[in-house]
Amino acid sequence: MKPKITLLLLFILLGINNVFSQFTPQKPDLRLCGTAPNYYGDYFNCTSNNYTLDQVFLSLTNVNGVPLSNTTCTPGVSQQMYVMLNYTSNSNSNITQTRIFADLSIDGVIIPINAYLGSVAPGAGQRQIYGPFTWTCGQELSLCRILAVWQTSGNASDPELSTYNCNTYSKSQCEFGSCMIVAAPLAVEYTYTVCTSGNLSTVTFNNQTTGGITPYSYLWNFGDGTTSTQQNPVHNYVYPGGPYTATLTVTDSNLPTHLVSTYTQVITLPNPISISGIVSGANCSNQSNGSIDVSVNGGTAPYTYSWNTGAVTQDISGLA
Repeated sequence: MKPKITLLLLFILLGINNVFSQFTPQKPDLRLCGTAPNYYGDYFNCTSNNYTLDQVFLSLTNVNGVPLSNTTCTPGVSQQMYVMLNYTSNSNSNITQTRIFADLSIDGVIIPINAYLGSVAPGAGQRQIYGPFTWTCGQELSLCRILAVWQTSGNASDPELSTYNCNTYSKSQCEFGSCMIVAAPLAVEYTYTVCTSGNLSTVTFNNQTTGGITPYSYLWNFGDGTTSTQQNPVHNYVYPGGPYTATLTVTDSNLPTHLVSTYTQVITLPNPISISGIVSGANCSNQSNGSIDVSVNGGTAPYTYSWNTGAVTQDISGLA
């Protein structure tokens, strides 16, 4: 069962003509009402709780959108998307002058939303809350710092308020909630780092799978006859050897049919790091004009350097 979360978010859903306007002195961010550190969390008591957010999800269309969390995608591939919302309401009447404030995060890039939703009817439905926009498979989206406000007077034909402030809306006729992940297609991918020492190359795998329905199960095939079911395994390859083809297969918790997707990379083992240097001694004991010219081979460039003198350059000079 998917837990239902009561939030102001639900109102997002009601925006028939969503307008994602910038904040202005006439139309400020009401999340700044109140005082630090909690601001709107203390200012609004939000006791209405009439709306339930069932699911926020990515969709290819903003009409009768279908959640894409039951599909897979190829990491790095981009396409036009909408963020949609399914909701239910136990309210007995319309609300008006509905406005939603939220931070939409796309892979950590924050898009502040100040959306006027107008009149919102009771019942169940679906609405667009953002889009269209270009989404790249593997990007994770979330909605945070959510505040929805509305009025119970007025009618559907009332024009949008040209200006409002913290006193325009009742402190009880609102809702707010914590961050929510936007449901997205299952995108399986991983990164890795490798270090060769002696006759072993140690590879640390970092799973970066997103979307679908968590929790996931993992199956790694390291390409050398061994496997692992860990989320982020560390594997030793015999050096020299390879290259090896490592495949990650992820199975999600979608019901009734689990989603299964794979991601493959070729793991090339680098040579061990070797360091050599040409030392030029100081001319005299009371001079500091010595230097060391270093050459590095193996490993994986670019390199970083750390001398016991505190220098972080490849070569050092001014030595006594």
